[in-house]
Amino acid sequence: MSRSEATENASPEVARKAARRARDRANAARWDINVATTLFAVLIVVVILVSQNIRVEIVAPIAVVGLAVAWLMGWRKGEKLYHELYREELARASHEARSGTDGRSQQEVIVDAVQEALREWSR
Repeated sequence: MSRSEATENASPEVARKAARRARDRANAARWDINVATTLFAVLIVVVILVSQNIRVEIVAPIAVVGLAVAWLMGWRKGEKLYHELYREELARASHEARSGTDGRSQQEVIVDAVQEALREWSR
């Protein structure tokens, strides 16, 4: 099923749910080892420059550019991942809507019921 077919066949609620899940998953995976390595490299360069008594007017722009590059790397990865995850979540949510299940296991349903009962009891 292509993205346009899945979007056309999905209700607005299913599309919103898929978008939210995809956004949450993409945000969690955005900061990977490549971004962390870039941030550590910027930190090492700044520490070396400061220890060599390089003026702050030179070190500060280097640090800002390094942080901006790391942020841009994470942002681009997150955007690419979001689009992939959105298609995946939309297809899964559409399938669940057609089959009548909400994708939760029996254990999850029981846990939710117990938590709701505890909330009612504590009031």
